[in-house]
Amino acid sequence: MTRRVSMVLAVALVVLSCGKEPVRTNPTPPPVEGGSKLKLIVFGNETCDDCKRDLPDIDAQLANLSENQRKRLEVTLLVPCAGNPCNIKPTQEIADRYKSQLKVAFLAAPDPWRWTTFRKLIPGKTQVPAAAILDEKGETVLQAFTAGSTTFVPSEIVAAVQEKLK
Repeated sequence: MTRRVSMVLAVALVVLSCGKEPVRTNPTPPPVEGGSKLKLIVFGNETCDDCKRDLPDIDAQLANLSENQRKRLEVTLLVPCAGNPCNIKPTQEIADRYKSQLKVAFLAAPDPWRWTTFRKLIPGKTQVPAAAILDEKGETVLQAFTAGSTTFVPSEIVAAVQEKLK
């Protein structure tokens, strides 16, 4: 008798739910409150002394962002090359080792096309450290910071990130 009742209930449930939106057991999380997200891409390599000094400084200053701002910011350390001279195609292992040496919380990744991403985001420049603030989709450079200029100052990079996260 219980099997028959279970079968009737199952058929009734199917008939009653036809054409309705299915119930989602694992809903997608709501968007982060307080505005859109940003991406900060920082470029550096193992042989760059300025990178060793400036990238941990950026990381430390980003830790002072509000919780909402930290949730809306994705930071990636992109390694365009390795070795001295910088002529070795980087691997994930090299990027992870470099991140560990710097002691930063950034995601770390190799530039799979050796300098191509760097040249796309920061045209006309060839030195690291460098950084670019991108829109949420990572398609539009909102602001770039380059080595060897007055624009690559860790506090100014973080101030620009804060301004864009308002």
